[in-house]
Amino acid sequence: MSQVTRDKVVQEWLGEAELAVQAAEQVVEAARRELEEVQGRLLRLRAAWEIAAEADAVVRERAGQVLEDTGTSQAGRPEPIPKWRPEADPSLLPRDYPKIAMLVREAGPEGIRAAEVHRRLGWPDTDGSRQNMRNRLQCLTQKGWLRLMSRGVYAWAGASSA
Repeated sequence: MSQVTRDKVVQEWLGEAELAVQAAEQVVEAARRELEEVQGRLLRLRAAWEIAAEADAVVRERAGQVLEDTGTSQAGRPEPIPKWRPEADPSLLPRDYPKIAMLVREAGPEGIRAAEVHRRLGWPDTDGSRQNMRNRLQCLTQKGWLRLMSRGVYAWAGASSA
């Protein structure tokens, strides 16, 4: 086989390999986009599930049903946020609530904006995620853990600040 023929075969092989790499990169990119979409849907579903569980808990609480303070129900669903008591420990709150409560508590008497809590927790920057944070802060406020200082600014409602 001559050098020219060998170079031509190598060039053809390299061209085919380049096409195969490009096709593989397209498959990987499509899979990455699909994964991002699924992760977004999962995040929205989790937020909706938590909001529904909290709404269910509020309805049951208003109906006078006694709720156990275990963090999860027998069916594995999240339980509602307990009302604040002087001896209450934020670490006993369910899910992400302890982190949220502690961030607000550490912010001191001047409070912290909901957007800043969201940013410090490193949650995804989506409308649903931001709304989920606002909902959680409002829930903690309604249960007496936090105070609403002004629109979107929350402070620790307990007697001590840290």
